[in-house]
Amino acid sequence: MKRPRAGSEKRSELASRYEEYFISSFVKKSRRKRLSFELQTPGKRYEGISRFCHQSEEFLDPAFIRMQGVDLLNQPGFEEFRRGREALCLLLTPAFWQVEIFLPFEEALEMAANELDAVVLIAASFAMVFSEVGREGREKYLLQRDGQSDM
Repeated sequence: MKRPRAGSEKRSELASRYEEYFISSFVKKSRRKRLSFELQTPGKRYEGISRFCHQSEEFLDPAFIRMQGVDLLNQPGFEEFRRGREALCLLLTPAFWQVEIFLPFEEALEMAANELDAVVLIAASFAMVFSEVGREGREKYLLQRDGQSDM
């Protein structure tokens, strides 16, 4: 597949803050600098999002994975986490790599669950990663830092 052509898009300050929060909070230290560079560089952004989404297990810091699994959305602990959550979320996906998509949590979750490509959903105090579809299904991760409530 040919890489989409990058323009001179400028990321909004809010989107940049969400992305940097995600990288500094949930990505392994050894992968942070490169991923940050790729997300901030229009010509590298698509590859950065795509590589992260398709190799998420290599990037995520296991210390902050609170739940994971193909069946994550049906796990009892996730229902408890989901209840009453009203966070604004940024979605990152190779399918919409040039567009900033901010949605309320429930709408973002529905879009991520129905998107065919991999998706990262970033909120102010947590993140979710929906990896690419594999033989067993689509691996999902809920990431959260203890005691962290804001960026």
